[in-house]
Amino acid sequence: MEQLIQVIAATQNPSLRQQAEAQLTSFQNTDFSQYIVSLIQILSTATLPTNIRQSAGILFKNLFPIKGSHKAQSLKIWNEISNDTKMIIRKTVCSLLSEQDNNIILIGGNIISNLANLDLPQGQWPELMPFLLTDGSVAKLKTIGFITEDIPFIPFAPFIEQVENLCISSLTKSFDHCISALTIFENMISFEKIMSNPTERKKILEVLLTAVKHNHPAIKTKGFQAISTFTELYIEYFSEIGKTIMEVTSDILKQPMSIEIEDLQKTVLHLWRTVASNERRYNDHYPNNPPLKIVISVIDELKNLIIHIISFVDDPNDDIDENDLSFIAQDTLYDLSVSVGSGLLVSLSPQILSLYTNPDWKIRFQALSTFACLVVPNDDPITLLRQHVNQIVNLFNDPVPLNRATVIYCIIKCIKHYPKMFDDFLKIHASNVFSMFKDCPIVKKAVSSFFSTICDPQTGVNCKLFLNGEAVTSIIRTFLDESMRNTSISECTSYLTASGNVVRGCCSGEMAITIIRFILSDCMSTQLFNSSDLLGYSILFLDSCVSATKNGTSGNEVISTLLSNKPICDSLFGIAIKAFSMTPEPSLMLIGSLCYSLEASFAPYCLPLIPKTVEWLNTELPPNIYKLLCELVGDISITIQKEFEQYARNYLELILRIFKKPYLTFGDKTGIIQVIGDIIATCPKESQIAVPTVVEILSGVNTVQSEEEDEIIRAVSELRTAAFYVYSTIYQNYVIDDVIPFVKITIQLIYISVSDKFFSKMPQLINYIPNTIYDIIHNQSAIKSPEFIGEMNNGNIPKLIGTMKEVCSDNECKKMLQSITRYLHIQ
Repeated sequence: MEQLIQVIAATQNPSLRQQAEAQLTSFQNTDFSQYIVSLIQILSTATLPTNIRQSAGILFKNLFPIKGSHKAQSLKIWNEISNDTKMIIRKTVCSLLSEQDNNIILIGGNIISNLANLDLPQGQWPELMPFLLTDGSVAKLKTIGFITEDIPFIPFAPFIEQVENLCISSLTKSFDHCISALTIFENMISFEKIMSNPTERKKILEVLLTAVKHNHPAIKTKGFQAISTFTELYIEYFSEIGKTIMEVTSDILKQPMSIEIEDLQKTVLHLWRTVASNERRYNDHYPNNPPLKIVISVIDELKNLIIHIISFVDDPNDDIDENDLSFIAQDTLYDLSVSVGSGLLVSLSPQILSLYTNPDWKIRFQALSTFACLVVPNDDPITLLRQHVNQIVNLFNDPVPLNRATVIYCIIKCIKHYPKMFDDFLKIHASNVFSMFKDCPIVKKAVSSFFSTICDPQTGVNCKLFLNGEAVTSIIRTFLDESMRNTSISECTSYLTASGNVVRGCCSGEMAITIIRFILSDCMSTQLFNSSDLLGYSILFLDSCVSATKNGTSGNEVISTLLSNKPICDSLFGIAIKAFSMTPEPSLMLIGSLCYSLEASFAPYCLPLIPKTVEWLNTELPPNIYKLLCELVGDISITIQKEFEQYARNYLELILRIFKKPYLTFGDKTGIIQVIGDIIATCPKESQIAVPTVVEILSGVNTVQSEEEDEIIRAVSELRTAAFYVYSTIYQNYVIDDVIPFVKITIQLIYISVSDKFFSKMPQLINYIPNTIYDIIHNQSAIKSPEFIGEMNNGNIPKLIGTMKEVCSDNECKKMLQSITRYLHIQ
């Protein structure tokens, strides 16, 4: 244990951290059970420094993540640990709640929560909840709060009445008791079976309404946070509390600006943003239901309160931060405006237009910002917008820097929503906006945002109507010059980001080469490539330039101009390799762009990359970096297929080891699985020995469950599709008896996918499954296997094909299913 303590201490020293983390990984892989017990022992040793104890606790907690797709892997790891070891761990972490050090109590509660979310759904650790419900201490209340963040309803249901009673009795105790109890009530809102019961819902809402009326600002804030959670999940019930919430809102937002009330006012504004966005979501999702009209019912009073808060700014020379009250008020008014449409702009325009020339700078700022908030997509009267824009351009010379910057942001907002309507304006005023880059920092930042927006291809502005090649080069050079000498990191990053968007939207291939040459000759010795804070952004800018080398003069993709500039390619490749240790993600993106741009001409760089990628894959890295690395390996395998064969087996072993890491997301795993398929397809002979391991690991995909959220449904669909791609690759390349054990796993995943209640929302998966079935039946070993013959004889395969035909809408998919039907003689 002493050695582990020393290694944990070393992780807190930047110069020793990488080596120490590698040692921790070695301890973990050598004897996992001993490793986790040692971590718990260190955490519970009161004589050790708090930072060492905390680090040990965090290391343990992170081994068992329970969010999203990580939970299944954590459950598998936890269930493999012996019962005796688990009992030691449970007892020890519970004892931490009696510690005097709040930091140790907090990490103990978090560990208990993670383990409870693994144990309670399995009917294990039955003594936990009775222990937590005994004395109503703040430590135990907080731990129940942690547990209720993620616990499913069913394993928690037996304790709900006791928990509610404990929380209600805690509300009138200390401040910490009250906040902890409100946290539990907020978490319980996610239990639909409770909130769909009018009596239970009323009980919880009454508690929360009492909280928002409390005298203590922090308790009010906590109450409003809980109401926001309720609103996000059950907007259809908001009318039950809407009147009271509006009354309390009015009282809070009418109060003058003060540091004591600021956080509460921000939380109230956030609630109304939540109301607006979720009302729109509900009305879009349930078009046959009577539409909710919450925002319309309060907008007349609420808009005045919010417009008043927009003027809460102090310094006319400072930019507004996204956490400032005025900024949040503007976002809230915009969300409300989206819900009610352009009517607000129409009704308020006469007053706003009259205030642009008001002698008070704050009123001019308020008018400009309010106008920007009322510009909403799709239904604004264009004539009225132009009337505003034609008037506010006169404020380009406003004596107040904040107002000059705000004018630019107003114009950006109009162009974002209506890119085709302001071509004439841009022809006249783009150069005027650029000339303002000589102004003070907050105006410079607004100018860079302006060009970043109008040149971003996603905005939809045709920059070539008002920016010729000379102007584009001048803008990029000016932004780069400023980023080389400016001492503000945030300003430099905004200039580099803007430069990248200008390159992507406006540069031809030849112009991109010119910009790259400038970077290589004039920028390499500056802070752009010598500051750790700016290096990543500088590499991303180079990545934009490399991508633009395939732009023709009219924006059409052509052969990359890099193909005739090998010295430049060599330099860019060297920069990316050198920068990897400090900024791996941008470096890999740059290498990926070089591969895409050079195509077959990237081959000379592949062999030098092989030892580097092997080294990097053997290093502890964030999950997204592993994914990018694996994708690069896939690109190398395709680019130099013959030369890659000797490395295929080693790469597969490395990638499969990475795939087992518990913290990979669905997206990470999907990308890595696709690369595994690419390597098998490229080098089937060299990969054959690893195929059983591949299938064994991929069988874990069969246990992944989808949920109602669209993002999770899409992620599960992509993950399963990637697994089927690998299975198809195996069937296409191995007509041997070794295929037979894989048939059962493949068919099982097909059944799981087709029977998924969200299968109809997975078009990518629907369209790919027929390909895998086709590959199975055209593999002589697979189609003759007892597993497949049995599934045919019992009618499961014909039934499966019938189900697929019902949900398939893609023509190619339908043709594939018809071909399968004929081949198998299915009636």
